[in-house]
Amino acid sequence: MELKPIDYKILIYLSKSDKIHLNDIIANFSSKNLKSNSIKYRIEILFDNNYISQDFIEINDRWGSYKATNIYSISELGLKTVEDYLVFKSEKRKDKFWKIFPVIISLMALLLSVLSFAFQFGFFN
Repeated sequence: MELKPIDYKILIYLSKSDKIHLNDIIANFSSKNLKSNSIKYRIEILFDNNYISQDFIEINDRWGSYKATNIYSISELGLKTVEDYLVFKSEKRKDKFWKIFPVIISLMALLLSVLSFAFQFGFFN
């Protein structure tokens, strides 16, 4: 499963707390123009792929059934995924800096050359 940026944001949000109710997750991300059905679907996919876990309570019936509480927490796989994502973003940011750094140096050299030329021929007198 390929995670999308919003999936990483959900995992990061879950990693900041021990346990979070589904309604709190929906409320947090609904303010970011996401529909609650979309968020629920993403939560289901993250749960199905073991990125997050859900609490269950035992129902006292003759079958020993369990009922979902809609309280979620991040799993070890989810934590590892968040850490990998944050490291990747950091390295990507560093790469961008080192790619643009030579351009900045070149522009500064060009500016110095233009200013030197202008002073040499008296454009600023």
